[in-house]
Amino acid sequence: MEKSIYESGSRSRRDQANGICLGRITDVDIDTRLCRVKTFFGPQPFLDLDLKNVQWVNVDGNSDGDESGSIPREGAVGLVFFIEGEPYIFGFIKPLNGTKGAVTGKEAVSRLVRGDKLISTKSGNFITIRSNGSIELQSRETLKTIYIPTDSRIIEIYRNFNFKTDGGYINWEAKGPVLLGQQLYTQEFRKDLARSFVVVEERGAVSSSTIYRTSIGPGIPGVPGVPAAVYKFEVDVTGRTLLEIGVGIPVFSAEIGIDGSATIKSISDISISTTLGNVDVSLDVGSLAAYAKLGDISVKSDAGNISGKTTAGNISFETTAGNVSGKTTAGDLTLEGSLGKLKLGKGKVGLGGPAAEIVDSVIQLMTQLDALLTGLQAETHIGNLGYPSSPPLNVAAYIGVQVQINVLKSLLTTIKGGV
Repeated sequence: MEKSIYESGSRSRRDQANGICLGRITDVDIDTRLCRVKTFFGPQPFLDLDLKNVQWVNVDGNSDGDESGSIPREGAVGLVFFIEGEPYIFGFIKPLNGTKGAVTGKEAVSRLVRGDKLISTKSGNFITIRSNGSIELQSRETLKTIYIPTDSRIIEIYRNFNFKTDGGYINWEAKGPVLLGQQLYTQEFRKDLARSFVVVEERGAVSSSTIYRTSIGPGIPGVPGVPAAVYKFEVDVTGRTLLEIGVGIPVFSAEIGIDGSATIKSISDISISTTLGNVDVSLDVGSLAAYAKLGDISVKSDAGNISGKTTAGNISFETTAGNVSGKTTAGDLTLEGSLGKLKLGKGKVGLGGPAAEIVDSVIQLMTQLDALLTGLQAETHIGNLGYPSSPPLNVAAYIGVQVQINVLKSLLTTIKGGV
């Protein structure tokens, strides 16, 4: 017969109005939060009762749905107390185990001290709030969190980790056979929920040789990773580093090998500039080559110097079909080698060495030729009969040559420069 705290008509109800005994839970209905209890060890009216629909008492509860407590299991022993004949069970008791007291040997947490607070289950997981200020949350020995107050430290221990938000996720999981113990850390940063553009970073066992990779590009809903990356950067276990930009065939790639070699490829322009500093290219043993299959090679300085120097080697310029030219607008162009020197600048030409300057030597030669022709114009000879001959009849020809010599001498004088 159903009974409630509002019914007291039966004698058994009156005998069981108020009292306390022990009871063992034989069945638990989680949906209704009610259980079935078999009573023992108490006053005579409370012995050997089979009580149905018994509430277990929570630490907190409210008709609005508040709950604070735990769901008991079958076999749990607790205090059954009656209020106006209505039974409740609360204050569960562990069985005694000889000299060990109320310890079964199956407890998940040991080394407790006075003041510690504990919640644990038969699976070995627990929450321990210790009196020294530390907190332990353990699901198993390889999956737990420890809070240490002395240096405000949090220790996380786990084999696999998953963290998801609308903006992306973090996965730290085992990869491949368990015996190999390989781990892969992956995190994704997405532009929007549709994954229209994402950044995926991988660390660890990315591939058999790659240990780090970052990929950027459009994503596909439901498809992990970046199927068509517009940017990829990766490093393998040897230190080889690769950067690629562009989908499919990269428009730019840079690779640094384990031997220190560097290869840069681009289908567009490459520009190196500095505002105040220097750009240095230095080679200890190897060669430096600039090669343009179809375009031009240009070296330009707006205010500074451009220099080329070799201590023991050669500097050469060669063209198969084109021209080799050098130009300066306001300064001098100087070529010097093994004491020979060519200097071009400010409309002047200097060509020579320590012993002579060619332009000046030509001017001096023309001066001598001019004097020679002047002398030839007045030259007379003794004929066969012993009489002197008249001056040359072709004096005009000498004069014409002298005019050209002086014109050329004047021109050379205007361009004569020193070396």
